[in-house]
Parts: sequence; structure tokens; C-alpha cells
Amino acid sequence: EMQLLIAKNDTTVAIVETVETPLRDSRISFYDTQWQIKAGPKAFKMPALKDFLKKGTPKDVAREIEAIVEIMFTELTFDNGKLVAKQSLAKHYADLRKHEKWLVESVQCKLK
Repeated sequence: EMQLLIAKNDTTVAIVETVETPLRDSRISFYDTQWQIKAGPKAFKMPALKDFLKKGTPKDVAREIEAIVEIMFTELTFDNGKLVAKQSLAKHYADLRKHEKWLVESVQCKLK
């Protein structure tokens, strides 16, 4: 997927590459208009597991979820110009199914 991020005096090309491993996992790269790699927006950071925990998740449940998840799989996609991160951890980690109610499916990433 490709998206132009247009700021006042700057245009950045964002490229999202996604593979299935067996879950979808993405990485994002940023380029200037001359296709030179550049640092991404300062506000952007790849979401971590804690970003997918619902507010109010009990600490003991959060610790148990963190202990179960060995590798974080995150799919990035653009939706109406906004970068969205999705997780499908319970599909990969059977032990997480009992904690699914504490996980949000997706979060919006900041790019500005």
C-alpha cells in the first residue's frame, strides 16, 4: 500500500509492506519525493502489545497476555488516509482466546 503524506512544505511517501507469516505482519517505510529513504514522522511509532489492551484491563490479565505473546504480529493499512494497525493474536495464540475481551482489534496510528 502507498500513501502520500502532505505537510506544509514537505511530502512524504509512505509504503506499507505486508506478509502472511501465518498472520499478517507489516512494516512501513518512508521516502521523500525523490525516493530517498527518510525518517518517518516523529509522532509515528509501531504499536506495541500494550496499545491493543483495552483501558481497564486488570494488571494480572495484562501480565498474563504479555507472557503468552512471544511475537507481535501487526498489520498496517491505510483507511481513508489514516494509518490503522490491526492485531489478530488470538488466532495465533490459542491461550489468548480466554482474554480476547481485553483486546481491541485495531488502533489508529499517529503520523503527524
